Amino acid sequence: MKNIFRYTAKTLAIAFALMAMGCANNNSTQTGTTTTTANNDIAYVNMDSLVDKYDLYNDLSTQLMAKQNQLEQELQTKQKSLERKAMDLENQYKKNLITPTRAQEVQQNLQLEQQRMLQWRDEKMMELSDDQAKITRMVYDSIQSYVNEYNATKKYRFIISNNMGGVLLYGDKSADITAEILTALNNRYNKAGNATTLDSLATK
Repeated sequence: MKNIFRYTAKTLAIAFALMAMGCANNNSTQTGTTTTTANNDIAYVNMDSLVDKYDLYNDLSTQLMAKQNQLEQELQTKQKSLERKAMDLENQYKKNLITPTRAQEVQQNLQLEQQRMLQWRDEKMMELSDDQAKITRMVYDSIQSYVNEYNATKKYRFIISNNMGGVLLYGDKSADITAEILTALNNRYNKAGNATTLDSLATK
């Protein structure tokens, strides 16, 4: 059961990229007739790079990894304790230090303890999965909100996401607004004081 809680930052990035790709396609159909920029009416964002360097995402991912590591250690502690109790029971039984009836009672108690441990593990896995989903949604909503705000003045007809190498086969560098969006997102997040924590997600 080693690494039973393992979720990596890359897992979150892929989940976010898929969500952003789908929502970007939906949002593109909602753009009405508007004034376009002088040079281009289409811009694109490298979503993988944007998410990977977004301070909000990195802070929450770091907190999630720390929580995962702590839960893994707790699970290992529970497992080792259960293993020691099972070995003690076996040794006592072999040395006739415990009656068969008492040995059976202890064994049943150990089985119940194992069931509780597995239930605890499953609950924590669900909790981590829920945290992961909340992080993905929060980061996406933050980026989507800023892009809408950004485009209120830029007036691009389309801002598309370049995800996982499969959406944009070619893009002129002048249409790449990733760095501009990233800088603004991080400035806004850091100006707010980096107050977002995993615990605060529980109320969202």
